[in-house]
Amino acid sequence: MQDDLFGEPPTPPLTPQQQAKAASAGTPTRPSRPSRPAGQIAAAPTLPEHTDLAARLPALVRLGTSSWTYPGWQGLVWAEELSERCLSKDGLTAYSRHPLLRTVSVDRSFYQPLTVAQYASHAAQVPDDFRFIVKAPASVSDALIRDDAGRGKGHNPLFLDPDLALREFIEPAMQGLGPKVGALVFQISPLPPDWLRQPRSLMAHLARLLDRLPRIQDAIPGATIAV
Repeated sequence: MQDDLFGEPPTPPLTPQQQAKAASAGTPTRPSRPSRPAGQIAAAPTLPEHTDLAARLPALVRLGTSSWTYPGWQGLVWAEELSERCLSKDGLTAYSRHPLLRTVSVDRSFYQPLTVAQYASHAAQVPDDFRFIVKAPASVSDALIRDDAGRGKGHNPLFLDPDLALREFIEPAMQGLGPKVGALVFQISPLPPDWLRQPRSLMAHLARLLDRLPRIQDAIPGATIAV
């Protein structure tokens, strides 16, 4: 059986009136959980073997996942049962405290470009030696314009456009994350037949994009741009 990947929001505690009504009807009431200050999610106790393995890994090897919002990590990363909505908002700090989780991928930037402030908020929640992998928005990395169901509606005239990539991806990520940039990734979406029939043109567009991007390692040592 697979754990629910899209945890439902927690059921709100019963009001005193609802509790009294349930008691009079003979219905057992569910005790509410103690309140937790906003932004404070308790990390699970660290296993000694994880600390030992983290100490033995080369410094350049970073383990991480594509998200910090998985409820199924209760007891491994989180100390308590939490919803995906709660973890999405407040789980990053607890995730970054695990000795083996020294990086994470920010995938939602593919669907909507993030602002400098949003990147800065992420950076403020993790230790100095933590690094982010960030995906370029679909507006520059998808050759097609798609509908809500993911079906291609037409060709994207801004596919691999260097100006758009700089404005909506590279510059905001570098400004907001600063030294915590790990890799800025152009994940090319599945290409339509028109592009597959002209690989030389595709490589020329990709080379034009990469030539226009800044030498990111000059500004942020250890950071990289990946395709």
